[in-house]
Amino acid sequence: MKTEFLGTCDSDSRFFCVGGKDLYQYRWNSTGRCVTVLHPDTKRTFTLSVYTVELDGETYSFASGAFPGGKTAFYEISD
Repeated sequence: MKTEFLGTCDSDSRFFCVGGKDLYQYRWNSTGRCVTVLHPDTKRTFTLSVYTVELDGETYSFASGAFPGGKTAFYEISD
């Protein structure tokens, strides 16, 4: 499973767009899986939950979870 860092948002803002779509406007379906990622700046490892959402009839997979400083991180997931 490959991951690509997409970015972060403030944990209280609840706004993060992928392909022009705000992920917070869609139902997140937990896959029951987790992925270990590296923080892009500090290179610390974090374990994030993997989710899917339906965007324009296509299933989009991503990982999300808490980062330091009140941030929520997003990583794209691909096989």
